[in-house]
Amino acid sequence: MFLRKHPPFLQISGSAEPFGLIFVLLLHIPIYIMMTRRLQLALLVTLLSVAVSSHAADTLALARVRSVMNIPLPSAKAVVECTVQSEFPVEGSAALRQAVDVWTRGVLADVLGDTKGGQVNESAVLSSVENRFLDCAVAEAGQAAHVKDARTLALTLDFQMTRVYETSRAITFCIDAPRYGASGQRLETRVYATFIKADGSQLTWDALLQPKAKLRQRFSRALVKNLHTYFGTMNYVDLLARTSLPKETSELAFPLPQAAPALTRAGLRVSYSPGELAPASAGTPVALVSMNDISSCLTSAAKRLLK
Repeated sequence: MFLRKHPPFLQISGSAEPFGLIFVLLLHIPIYIMMTRRLQLALLVTLLSVAVSSHAADTLALARVRSVMNIPLPSAKAVVECTVQSEFPVEGSAALRQAVDVWTRGVLADVLGDTKGGQVNESAVLSSVENRFLDCAVAEAGQAAHVKDARTLALTLDFQMTRVYETSRAITFCIDAPRYGASGQRLETRVYATFIKADGSQLTWDALLQPKAKLRQRFSRALVKNLHTYFGTMNYVDLLARTSLPKETSELAFPLPQAAPALTRAGLRVSYSPGELAPASAGTPVALVSMNDISSCLTSAAKRLLK
């Protein structure tokens, strides 16, 4: 019954970020030209060796899986399409791989319903996404089959799991999984998570921020500042009016989201669930806080994760 537009594709590779140290040489071309050939060669070899060793130490090899599933359901007048693009760690600690698998299945449970446990590897992620979505789509198609409508339902899921940030001690993944159900509405899911490579633990607010009240207040002010971008407001009074928080909520004690923080290239990603901070119609409030603005608020362990 499975009709695949493309067979599953698996690729093992590290990060695509290349050897930036070589570009230092370009900034010193006059000095480089004045060197003897032997010194030029020695410098190039040194830069390459440093770049390669640093690159290998800071990035994990990932299995990249791509698959497209297309299944017609004639009896229910429906077509099920599932596209999967996943990056899954295949090296590093077993605890990290286990943690990423558990997180992935948890996101799937939120999107599609409960998921079953299984083997922890990139193939398990692929089959889990496809099988769970197929079960969910068949159930939705069956419920909609009694409706007299000449249209053919298109039940689709575009599941993408990618590495968005990595240091020598931490790695951040993002799952972006928009889907269309029987209602025809687009349902958005975008979740980030940062994992500590050594033990697989997920970064939490307590592990990120120092407990001192003054530092928490400083972080709260930085968070509010960046939420203005999302809500399109200019002052705290207007921002508070756009939320569903009590009017007495202080800018220095702004509530943190239930979702864990995530490290990204653009800064710390702070994301609230729909309805958590503001009415559901406001979507998913997100703030990207510059690490420079909150460096004094971070714990020593959190600062080490950035290196």
